[in-house]
Amino acid sequence: MAVEKGCKSQSATFYSMLSACLVTIPFAHLENMVPMLMNPASLFGVILLGLFCSAFPSLLYSKGMTCVESSKASMIATVELIVSTILGVFVFHDALSLDQAAGIMLILGAVIILSIQNKERSGIKNEL
Repeated sequence: MAVEKGCKSQSATFYSMLSACLVTIPFAHLENMVPMLMNPASLFGVILLGLFCSAFPSLLYSKGMTCVESSKASMIATVELIVSTILGVFVFHDALSLDQAAGIMLILGAVIILSIQNKERSGIKNEL
C-alpha cells in the first residue's frame, strides 16, 4: 500500500478520490448536472456530500488502517461490505436479496477460513 511506502494517508486518499472522480466523469451526464450546479444551494449540498460522505470517511479510514496490522486490516475491509449491507437492511429498510445473503455467507466463510489459517500459522511459529 502507498502508506507503507512512505506516502501520507492524506496523499493516498486525495489521489484515490481524484482518480475516482476522473473515471466517473464520462458517466456523470454533465449536460444535466451543470445547470443544477449553477444553483448555489445545490452546489453547497454537493460539496457537503462530497466532504462528509466521501472525503472525511476515506481520510479517517486510511488513518485508521495505519494503526492496524495488514492482516487485520484486510479482514476489516472485507467485513465492511457486510456491515454496510446489514445497516442498509435495518436502518433504511432495504430488501435483502438472495444474492446478497449468499454473498454475505461466502464472505463470512472466507473470513473465518482465513482467520483459522492465520491462527494455525501463528501457532506453528510460536512452537518453533
